[in-house]
Amino acid sequence: MNTAFILMAQYGAKAIIPIDEVCRDYFPHIEVDTLIRKIDHVDGYGCSGLR
Repeated sequence: MNTAFILMAQYGAKAIIPIDEVCRDYFPHIEVDTLIRKIDHVDGYGCSGLR
């Protein structure tokens, strides 16, 4: 089983999964803005378009 299959099973056939839903489901201990800031610091992942 791969990640895409798991996400499709959880979120349906959405082409884009909103960051607030991912934060709620996988990172309930941090705020959405904090998650975006942490992702933005990872090489290769720009999050400037998320907000």
